[in-house]
Amino acid sequence: MKKMAFMLSTIILSIILMLGCFVAFAQEKWQGVDEAVIGKFAEEKGRQIKEPLIPLEGDAELFVFVIFSATGGFIAGYYWRQIVQR
Repeated sequence: MKKMAFMLSTIILSIILMLGCFVAFAQEKWQGVDEAVIGKFAEEKGRQIKEPLIPLEGDAELFVFVIFSATGGFIAGYYWRQIVQR
């Protein structure tokens, strides 16, 4: 049963990652939060926009954050009893 749940979760995460890559490399590029919001305020204050440590375009950074957050949440939820009982 655990093996089946692990395989199912792996398949679901793989599908989500593939869809995210498809969206990230789509023809139309969406303007990311950094450019649309943060960049606007930085220019108003006279500061320069710095390049990110890992250069991703558009909302790919948010997508990666969501994937890692969901993965961490899944792992924490799976081991919740062991985490709490210690």
